[in-house]
Amino acid sequence: MIAFSAVLLLALCRIFLPGFFLAATMPFVRTGDAVSASFARTLSGFGNTEALAAAKQELIRQNDALAVENRTLADQVSSLSALLGASGSPAASPAIIAAVLARPPVSPYDSLIIAGGARDGIADGMEAFGNGGVPIGFVSSVAGSFARITLYTAPRESLAVWVGGSHTPLTITGVGGGAFTASAPRSAGFTDGETVYAPGPGAIPIGVIGSLTGAAASPTVTVHIVPVANPFSLAYVALRDVGSALTGALSCASSTAL
Repeated sequence: MIAFSAVLLLALCRIFLPGFFLAATMPFVRTGDAVSASFARTLSGFGNTEALAAAKQELIRQNDALAVENRTLADQVSSLSALLGASGSPAASPAIIAAVLARPPVSPYDSLIIAGGARDGIADGMEAFGNGGVPIGFVSSVAGSFARITLYTAPRESLAVWVGGSHTPLTITGVGGGAFTASAPRSAGFTDGETVYAPGPGAIPIGVIGSLTGAAASPTVTVHIVPVANPFSLAYVALRDVGSALTGALSCASSTAL
């Protein structure tokens, strides 16, 4: 009843005393406006906080992406530096650099698939070099944009090398899995840990003797050789046409001698 009387009184004031009604209700109106404005600011603050949080997450994502890109570039620079070596080239003649696309077990064992082919000047028979200019194999097949490198460690592949400080000549044969073996006379006096060198501009370390096996009465021993570098971990290889370069050099030397 009291509430009804208050409402009725306000209605009569609104009709017959509008000025008094406005003056009486103005504080309530202002309070309501203030509360509404404060509520709106609060909601706006929540919206801004969500926007800032979303922006922060986006910046974190971009920073992570840039960090990954920087690490990738650093790894590529490191791989190329190791491939080219201190001289800036794996050998005296110009080389074609190609990225390794596939390695075992994705590619056939003891072979690499590279991102370079006939369009890049790569041809059958070109020699492939790994880090430090170490010869690792040769180009066995070529397509327009791809090529296959058969590693010297592939079964039945052979390579003429030198052993030890005296550079004793030896022919080693690939046995698969990134390893070599050879048969040598016991009188050669090879020992575990001796360095095996590949011919090149000087002598290039290609492996070390891991063990010697054979019957004590046998005149020969089997030499097991472990490569100094893992060819299956290479990111890039360098390719050179060793045959034509060597033939040209010999021809030039012969002509000059004559």
